[in-house]
Amino acid sequence: LKVNSALLPVMAGLNAMDETDDDVIGSVAFDLSIVKSLVSKLKELLEEDDTDAADIVEELKKHVKGTKVESVLDQVEESISQYDFEGALSHMETVINDLT
Repeated sequence: LKVNSALLPVMAGLNAMDETDDDVIGSVAFDLSIVKSLVSKLKELLEEDDTDAADIVEELKKHVKGTKVESVLDQVEESISQYDFEGALSHMETVINDLT
């Protein structure tokens, strides 16, 4: 339940981004539908305390490469490697703030 609460702002922010015409962070374009799909999958894995979430983070980083979001995803990945799934969710809030 804590995981769902922590990811609600992430999903809301992504939905808000979907409504904009500008799918660019800085000067790097990305496919919002792919990012949203990966965030959803990441949510599922984090809810299950599944270390496979690190694979999703790596995939997300490919889609936001060259942005400040990429460095925050490094922190998410580090939290996962330490089995700190709540910490990973906390960092995900930073990701969504950077995306909006």
